[in-house]
Amino acid sequence: MSQRVLITAGAAGIGREFARAFAANGAKVFVCDIDEKSLAATAKEIPGITARRYDIGSRAEIERMVPEAVGVLGGLTCSSTMPASLA
Repeated sequence: MSQRVLITAGAAGIGREFARAFAANGAKVFVCDIDEKSLAATAKEIPGITARRYDIGSRAEIERMVPEAVGVLGGLTCSSTMPASLA
């Protein structure tokens, strides 16, 4: 069974590279980010990932995002949370 991975703030930087690495190794990957333009570019660059716009700074959006990711992936074996900003 392949890994099923949720990556937040995954449209750029290390989050995108995590998504790329997991996908390259056969994982099912769900990436979310607040930056729709970068998210669309990441989805084009990394075949097979699921990319959705969510703001992880919003509890309500997190409460919608997690069940969607679990449903799309068929479960969850790994989660990687990348802080977009510490400011």
